[in-house]
Amino acid sequence: MHKAQDCTFEISQCLNYTYLVTDIICNYSVTEIVCLLYTYLVLLFQVIVHFSFVLSQTSLTLTKFIENCINIYNIKLVSPNSL
Repeated sequence: MHKAQDCTFEISQCLNYTYLVTDIICNYSVTEIVCLLYTYLVLLFQVIVHFSFVLSQTSLTLTKFIENCINIYNIKLVSPNSL
């Protein structure tokens, strides 16, 4: 359950965003707004790519660690004919 303070904070935060958007629309040209949006999209893309890279490296490291722990590639296969 939200407390009254939480709701007040959320409403004031929402009003701040509304004010910010209104301020941007009123005070910037279309070109500047497109440039701002492009900048934010590029930053978002960089964050996503960085997160993906970290996740892939973590999974690769974990896979190598597990392989070393269980020695999965040190097992020699012997054909039944050689026995």
